[in-house]
Amino acid sequence: ADDASPVSLEVITAIGEDDWPRARFRFHPALECLSLSSKLTQYRAQVLARTSAALTDDTSHEQLVLENGALFVAVERRASGAVFFEELTEDEHTVLSRLRSGMTLGEACAKITEGDPPLAEWFQRWMSHGWIVAIEIGGVAPASEDRAQEALK
Repeated sequence: ADDASPVSLEVITAIGEDDWPRARFRFHPALECLSLSSKLTQYRAQVLARTSAALTDDTSHEQLVLENGALFVAVERRASGAVFFEELTEDEHTVLSRLRSGMTLGEACAKITEGDPPLAEWFQRWMSHGWIVAIEIGGVAPASEDRAQEALK
């Protein structure tokens, strides 16, 4: 997928507390959220361990097991071609998927039934991965950092 620059910290900090519920997010075009019915990451770890053991001439022939169960992941194909994935909680997956579909932050979080989601923790991680590329408040999509600052005042 195309590469996209992450939203700047200046844009994030310029958003007023009362504006966050109306915020709409744009995410990196290479980001996908998946809901799987098998614990694929555990299976992948087993495969990698077996591959590593084979390289050291370990003769372990332990059976690989693919367990059934819900698994929520974010997957991104990076510009280098490498595929990055991270496990998410069900609530984080729900909020991230809803935000990616165009819901406002208020709408995406209103449907979470299990207490207050740890949004600050999630946003910090999403920002560190470069997943958030734009934030719009009330339909305003500033074209530049300067215009973003003006629109958020």
